[in-house]
Amino acid sequence: MKQLYKFSIYEWIDVSSDSDPCQWAGVKCDQKHGNDVVELHLSGFGYYGYHSVWQSVCKLPALKFLDLSNNSLSTPFYEDIRSCTSLVALNVSSNHMSGSLPSLHPLQNLQILDMSYNNLQGGFGTQIQNLTQLRLLFLNYNNFSGWVTFEGLKLEHVDLSYNRLIGVFPAGLNNCTNLTFLDLSGNSLSGSIPDSIRRLVKLETLVLSSNNFSGSIPKALSALTNLSLFEVGQNKLSGTIPGELSLITGLVSLDLSDNELTGSIPPQLFSLRNLLVLDLTFNSLTGGIPQNFSRSLFRLRIGNNHLNGTFPSTISNAPSLTYLEMNNNFLNGPIPEQLASCTELQLLDLGHNKLTSPLTSVLPKLLQLRYLNLANNKFDGSIPDELSNLQNLTYVDLSGNLLSGSISAKMFKLKQLQNLRLHNNRLTGIIPLTIQDGSESLLELQLGSNNLTGTIPSEIGNFSMLRFALNLSHNSLEGRIPISLSSLIALEILDFSNNRLTGVIPESLSSMISLTILDLSYNNLTGSIPSLLNGTKNLQLKTTGNPNLSRDQSVSSTRKGNTLTKVLGAEAAISVFILCCLLLGFHWIRILDRQGVSLSQATRKILEKVEHPRISYEELVTATNTFSESNLLATSSIGSVYKGILTDGTQIAVKVLNLMNEDSDKLFKAECKVLQKVRHRNLARIITTCSNLQFKALIFEFFSNGSLEKHLYQNRGHVFDSGLKELLNIAIDIAHAIEYLHHDCYVQIVHCDIKPDNVLLDTNMTAHLIDFGIARLMGRSSVDSLASTMDLKGSVGYIAPEYGLSGMVSPRGDVYSYGILLLEMLTRKRPTDSTFEGGLNLHKWVESSFPGRAVEVVDKSLLGEGFDKETEECLISLIRIGLLCSRDSPQARPTMRDVSSLLKNIEENWTRGPRSSIKLKPSISNLLCKKDTTIDYVEPSDTQSSTY
Repeated sequence: MKQLYKFSIYEWIDVSSDSDPCQWAGVKCDQKHGNDVVELHLSGFGYYGYHSVWQSVCKLPALKFLDLSNNSLSTPFYEDIRSCTSLVALNVSSNHMSGSLPSLHPLQNLQILDMSYNNLQGGFGTQIQNLTQLRLLFLNYNNFSGWVTFEGLKLEHVDLSYNRLIGVFPAGLNNCTNLTFLDLSGNSLSGSIPDSIRRLVKLETLVLSSNNFSGSIPKALSALTNLSLFEVGQNKLSGTIPGELSLITGLVSLDLSDNELTGSIPPQLFSLRNLLVLDLTFNSLTGGIPQNFSRSLFRLRIGNNHLNGTFPSTISNAPSLTYLEMNNNFLNGPIPEQLASCTELQLLDLGHNKLTSPLTSVLPKLLQLRYLNLANNKFDGSIPDELSNLQNLTYVDLSGNLLSGSISAKMFKLKQLQNLRLHNNRLTGIIPLTIQDGSESLLELQLGSNNLTGTIPSEIGNFSMLRFALNLSHNSLEGRIPISLSSLIALEILDFSNNRLTGVIPESLSSMISLTILDLSYNNLTGSIPSLLNGTKNLQLKTTGNPNLSRDQSVSSTRKGNTLTKVLGAEAAISVFILCCLLLGFHWIRILDRQGVSLSQATRKILEKVEHPRISYEELVTATNTFSESNLLATSSIGSVYKGILTDGTQIAVKVLNLMNEDSDKLFKAECKVLQKVRHRNLARIITTCSNLQFKALIFEFFSNGSLEKHLYQNRGHVFDSGLKELLNIAIDIAHAIEYLHHDCYVQIVHCDIKPDNVLLDTNMTAHLIDFGIARLMGRSSVDSLASTMDLKGSVGYIAPEYGLSGMVSPRGDVYSYGILLLEMLTRKRPTDSTFEGGLNLHKWVESSFPGRAVEVVDKSLLGEGFDKETEECLISLIRIGLLCSRDSPQARPTMRDVSSLLKNIEENWTRGPRSSIKLKPSISNLLCKKDTTIDYVEPSDTQSSTY
């Protein structure tokens, strides 16, 4: 069936329309019986609130399948939907519907009901008890409460997970003898698992985790011979694990974690030939580890029990093992050499046991290893040098052992390493850092409580991404605290206590704006505590045990007549003197460089970092001509941006915050917090900051081509010199920047204010994203992490609609803003244009012409010479992405990872020349085009289905 791409539900009730409704997107007709509409697939069409779609669709007498999922429908629809008496399948999942569910008794033909991912409340048992034809029921992720009963139903698939259901195992379910799937997880069900469950002989998936079930695991489960997945973790089950579970030979995943189980592990479980996942963590199991490992085993989790004995050498029988957790037990003896056979192993957690002997040579053979925890055992000997060959390592914890010898310098060269924990050992020697070291990924370095000597190497400042902790305490380190630590602006905990450090506390430590704990106690420090450290809020400063350290916040100065000294005090004068020495040194390096003297890559890197380490207020005044209006680039309620030229000719952009704005301090700190964590070619690079009680500014690199806003609306004629090619490159640059923030930055960041004003263009027209004042740091729990939008301002026209409805912000909001921005670039029409009224917006305006008349809404400067069929296809593909991204329903939008891949496909196909369609990776096309593996706006085949 040839499908046209029309989206308005109003067209369906326009009897004067000349087109055949059976050819509209999402419509399927019964061609054998008068072309009656039998299926409507309206998932992700952007409907919200109470839409007339309900009244319209139920006027279709033959309608059997209705899919309205992934929209924003909220108000009740029940009275209308009850008139759809011919419905066989109803899917309204992932909307905003709330309230209680009335009786659906009129829908006697209903076989599939999916109302998951809404906010429905109250009970539902009596409302569906007369739907005798119902087979598939999805009510998961709502707020349904009360007791549950399924008397009289013949269900085959039931998902009630993550509601607020109470009571015992639902009555009537044991009579559903055709049931194959049952998920009751995430509720408050209690009581025992009934023996009558043996009647559900067709059951393949049984998930009862995260409830309050108690009693023993019934042996009757062994009758469920078709069961492949059984999860009952996070309950209150007690007693032993019945060996009869091994009779379920088809088990693929078995989760009994976080209960109160006792006794030993039945050996038969380890030999189940199809078992991939076995999770027995957080119980009170005793005895040894069974010897007969299944070859199919992929993930084995038996940590946090009371297991004893040795690590079985028969582990070699599980070559596919990828995750192995045996931590927090009483295992003893060495790690067997046979572990080297598990070449797929990525996670190995043996922490908190009694394992002994030197670290064996088996570890360096596990080349796929990413996570290694051997903490709190009794390993002795040295750390194998070969451990540094494991280039995929991100986490290494060898703390709390008896390890001796020196630390290999190679450990600091692991590019993926984020956490290195070697504290509480007997390690000796120096901290082996050289000028080449400096990881872009290291977040935590724990070397405390060893026997390390020497000085703290200045190269430690190269680990610019350190965030969680830098702990060198309880060693025998000497010398001064390096001033290079000031570059660790993301660091939260710094502990140098109980060493032999001398000299003064560097003033530069005050630039470590994220510090919460600074422990310098029990050293031999002298001088006074820098005033800025004493006055820092939320900083626990510990300096006890330094008898020659004064808390006097002033330092006398003999320098006279220096204006900067008079204003900032003697400490600043000393800092300026040191800074001048540094600049002279780097000036000398510059001269050597120009004269052809070779410099190492690391030296060049440091040169780039320190070339403008501090810029004073006086320098900014001079650079911006006293912040003159002729240097003003932009202004808003938040502040103003000025162009500046330093004395060495370097051009800078100075963002001066408006201190009359009550949020200025919060915005300044927020932007600093974000910018210290990000490094990407398409994000504006911050050079430094300048801040005191009366002045706050951020200094950025200057972009000579100004903002995307200026190019869109201040340039006459052609917006982009190279036409569509340049627009595509800019769109890709912006997408890459947001993709990095959402998916590749070590802490997920949502920008919250993507618009043309916040995109700057350099001399090569490369785009750079700026302005992180209202950005949100989300953590890494998931791509769709949520955070409160309280105090969120953003920009009208670009803010995602769900922000006003749900009060939560997520990465999908940035995707919406990007979609609007892309449509704006293509149409040269602002989302706040005065012509958009009466519910019309930029998305709907473009959508109304897509795809047949899409060229009519495109900015004419993109339709110049050389415009051909391939260029038209490229434009339509870009519009399609803009429409996908700016859908009202956040669940219906792609991720920025998908968007970047789509744009890359468009770029490659367009530059390659004529083609019939744009081929995508299946994962992307499944998201955007359902079953389709091609985005093709001309003539999809009968088997293809696409919203756009």
